[in-house]
Amino acid sequence: MKVVMHKLAKLFFLVQILNSAPVFDEIDSWEYIVNEEIKVGWVDIDNVYWCQSYSFMNHSMDDISSVLIDRENYANVFDRIVESDIYDDIVHIKLDLPFPFASRDYIVKYTVVDNDSIIYYNWKYTDEINIPVSNKCVRLINAEGQWKLVGTSLGTHVYYRWNGELRGDFPNWALTRAWREQGKEVMIWLDTYLNLNE
Repeated sequence: MKVVMHKLAKLFFLVQILNSAPVFDEIDSWEYIVNEEIKVGWVDIDNVYWCQSYSFMNHSMDDISSVLIDRENYANVFDRIVESDIYDDIVHIKLDLPFPFASRDYIVKYTVVDNDSIIYYNWKYTDEINIPVSNKCVRLINAEGQWKLVGTSLGTHVYYRWNGELRGDFPNWALTRAWREQGKEVMIWLDTYLNLNE
């Protein structure tokens, strides 16, 4: 029974991914803009920029998962998140970008695929709920991504993947800088929060 459930979970995950984002685990052409303890890369697939940040954390997969599933608490974990409003498996997230750029927001639906030692937290933009766009925000209508956690006896491999589109008044020449900062920040903030709440 466990084998059947495992195969069904994998199939469900692949169907979810094939309907939208690339299968991140199969991408081997990341162009790295940070190649240190935290690695940040990006790739252009069919004129869509996808980004990935990676770090190994000395925390258990369960501890990291408990932070990632507590979406209502994201503003206390990730400094750029001002607020996250929860509607069952749908989350409205508001982001504060540095001056002179307008704030961003997005509405995403979450799905989880748990394959024992690997967990995927996937999210994708949805219009299932109607939330008006603030005139102070740019709505990220293509927001999509994934957290991937791979547990080991020493800690957890943490991958954060996202659609790098920022829309609005954000200049293309500044995208790689924004991706570099975002990729590093989320890992640092997550690790810091875990260290402070052990």
